[in-house]
Amino acid sequence: MLFTFCKGLVASSWTLYPCAEHRFCLGHIHKNMKKISREKVFQDMLWNLASATTIQEFNHAMEELRMLNNDFYEWVKAIRPQCWSRAHFIGRAHCDGLLNNLCETINNQIKKARDQPIITCLEYIREYLMLRIVSVQKVIDKAVGPLTPTATKKKSDAAQCVGKFCGNGKYQVSGPWMDQCVVNMVHHTCSCRRWEITGIPCKLMGFIQTILCMHATLDLDLCFHY
Repeated sequence: MLFTFCKGLVASSWTLYPCAEHRFCLGHIHKNMKKISREKVFQDMLWNLASATTIQEFNHAMEELRMLNNDFYEWVKAIRPQCWSRAHFIGRAHCDGLLNNLCETINNQIKKARDQPIITCLEYIREYLMLRIVSVQKVIDKAVGPLTPTATKKKSDAAQCVGKFCGNGKYQVSGPWMDQCVVNMVHHTCSCRRWEITGIPCKLMGFIQTILCMHATLDLDLCFHY
């Protein structure tokens, strides 16, 4: 669930849906940040904090921020990281989205029907979804294989990795992105946490699947299959 800083809405949602993963839209956090500073360096650091996928990366970025500007550090620290940083996402949602663009897109599409009677409004939404499904189906019909384009690209990027077997089902995998992680094929995890967060095996794990001749679609969450 993605929110702006509507305190009443956030509090009530946590009460009604205690098991849901609650998130703030990073775009709205950035807008509030401009009240403190409009410098691009702080904008970049905010996005680095949000994009970090491990606690170590997040803490390192926070320390850099503290050394740069302690006031801004305290402002960011006051916002629950579980609501806006990938490093603190639990992964159950299989989504690493930081913005509420999806919600705003839907709201923009149905704004013409908002002031209509409820039946008319629902009929408008039904027709919009019907046409949307047909449009998506046309894209699916042109696809090669059972995976979405995003999952297919990550699979192809895995060819750029280099791996070494460490024993007990573990591999040390390095990529051209200056990253090195441990892939555990027994527990189906990678120390970068990208697979845990998104439901898609990361580039590093995709490499191991390739050298083991595993079917690359087996470990993807069903939401990424056509």
